[in-house]
Amino acid sequence: MTRMEEDPIRLAGRFPGLDFPGLFEVDGLRRLDEAFLERLGREDADLRRRLLELREERNSPPALEYSEWLLAAAPHLEAFVAGLFGIEGELARSEERRVGKECRSRWSPYH
Repeated sequence: MTRMEEDPIRLAGRFPGLDFPGLFEVDGLRRLDEAFLERLGREDADLRRRLLELREERNSPPALEYSEWLLAAAPHLEAFVAGLFGIEGELARSEERRVGKECRSRWSPYH
């Protein structure tokens, strides 16, 4: 196996029918997109619907609307990518540290 044929992020175990080399092919990227859309639809159907609308629109949406959509979608994409790489635990610990620092700095007279 060449380095490119390996599956260093073990996609096949988390996304049946998709492996690392597949990320370099249109069909593989299509399957990845479908997996994200399916997950987004389970978690927030309105956000998924709006993403599909944004993809179909000829003109860019107003900057504020687009920014609001990006901010709403970011946690879903972050969780999806963490699942892709199998680092959900690390993401959770990172979030715990961030929230802990935020709370400490908010209430500390030394921040």
